[in-house]
Amino acid sequence: MKFTVKKAVILDALEKAVKGLANTTSIPILGGILLEISNDELVLTGSSNDTTVREVVPVDNEDIILETPGATVLQRKTLEIIKKMKDGDITFSTDEKDFTTITSKSVEFEIAGHDAKEFPVLPEIDKGQKASIILNGKEFQDIVRKTSFCAATSETRPLLQAVLFDIKSDCINFTATDSHRLGRVIYPSSNNEVECQYPVPSDSVVKMTKVFDFTLDVEIFVLSNSQAVFRNGKTTFYCRLLEGNYPDTSRLIPTDFQTEIRLNRKEFEKALEQCAILADDGKNSVVKMEIQGLMVSLKSAVSQRGKGKVEISYSDFVGEELAISFSSKYALDSVKAYDSEEVTLQFMGAMRPFIIKPVQAAGGLNSIQLILPVRTN
Repeated sequence: MKFTVKKAVILDALEKAVKGLANTTSIPILGGILLEISNDELVLTGSSNDTTVREVVPVDNEDIILETPGATVLQRKTLEIIKKMKDGDITFSTDEKDFTTITSKSVEFEIAGHDAKEFPVLPEIDKGQKASIILNGKEFQDIVRKTSFCAATSETRPLLQAVLFDIKSDCINFTATDSHRLGRVIYPSSNNEVECQYPVPSDSVVKMTKVFDFTLDVEIFVLSNSQAVFRNGKTTFYCRLLEGNYPDTSRLIPTDFQTEIRLNRKEFEKALEQCAILADDGKNSVVKMEIQGLMVSLKSAVSQRGKGKVEISYSDFVGEELAISFSSKYALDSVKAYDSEEVTLQFMGAMRPFIIKPVQAAGGLNSIQLILPVRTN
């Protein structure tokens, strides 16, 4: 195998393929990147037991000039080698023992590789196969941003580490929860032939946001009960689905409220950040919100450190006065997921879950954040 490629082209493809690798693996070949080149395309694939990223680059005889087609599995360190090289042409040449020589101007590296035939074979999508779901790229990115952070990080309940893709006849509900908070986006979709659910690991959807081009659509193909494929232009992401029945979270979302208040989003975000200053980095702090009179007060106290109080005004208030305590981190994460100028908070009482949602123009995705209160003395 021998070809010459522009540094920017191979670097971009390698950086995407590397996102499919696990940090550690007991299978040596899965620690490397499969490189295949033919007369038509250069393909780079990075894979772990759970995810695979496959990047395709056309061979155009300008950015890529092919001399001899072939395949090999490169070491992960190839990415670091390419990064350190100067801009311009880079030549790859692989011998029959899978040693690859990488040359650029006065720099030359020879690295050992693996036989490409030993790399796991990926399932192919038939050219005529219809995608199970097609999402606008920017809306997909927005869905991930509003849900993925709510998924569980603990392995105690593995299924809660997913973002649930719940396909209904007239919409798709995207939901993530760790049982203390919940993020949900309702995506209008009227042509769904089959109602079904796909629990996609939250780590995987976050990785997708790092390799996809969101000016392009995201096509989703469900190949089995255990695997889905997300295709975005020349990038394909293979993902293992989690097993089991995701809990019914719809009954947790209240529909009637005793108190409703509208706040400026940035002012509320700043107030929450100020209340969290006394807490240790990365730890939750409890904020007590009191809604009464003409202001909303947020109070925080940390044993042996001190206490703080921030007051902000509201633009609208309906219902009963209220005092409720909750995690400042959970509320802050929720508010940061939105871009709207204002947010609405809806309460059922001091010890019932409450909702944060954006106040936005018509046409935006229907989304909510639900947070459980904290009992305080």
